[in-house]
Amino acid sequence: MDTSNWIVYESKRYGFDIKHPPGWIVTPARHDWTLEKDAADWGGYGGDDFSPPSKDVFVSVWSTPTNTPETVEGVAAWVEDYCTKGGFSCTGLDKSVRLCSERDCLPGLLVTADGKYAEAFFTGGKHKGQMVGVAVGRPEWHETVTHYGGSRRLLEGFLAGMGVCPARPDGMPPSCG
Repeated sequence: MDTSNWIVYESKRYGFDIKHPPGWIVTPARHDWTLEKDAADWGGYGGDDFSPPSKDVFVSVWSTPTNTPETVEGVAAWVEDYCTKGGFSCTGLDKSVRLCSERDCLPGLLVTADGKYAEAFFTGGKHKGQMVGVAVGRPEWHETVTHYGGSRRLLEGFLAGMGVCPARPDGMPPSCG
């Protein structure tokens, strides 16, 4: 996905920069995201949300303090807790899909929630002590995300806009640009 013309948004609440498609509306978080309060409520205003003017799809991005070990297994355990507290099933805890910055790979996972929604979770690097979540609020097959290549490709575009992307097959850090 070409994100070269995407617009940079600086999250005042969470302290990260992220790119989004031009023309998309940004709705800043109204409160700090917490596992207990927000895992079950994607529309609960704990994330910085991004949507096109049609509002037929949204992407939510947030960060929360964590003591999670900075390992893939630590992130997997955190995600299992997230899914349990959210009252849904997370499938696709594929530990072979590493997330990387352009310098090094981070402990992170790409996940499918309820068999539909693409999400990513990572910690470490400049996000040390934080769990960062990025979620697309439409299923992979939904007509509103097909022109992005599906919800997974849209998710990867937003991740690239944070300088994070899946590792290359050889495990080396990729170019997220």
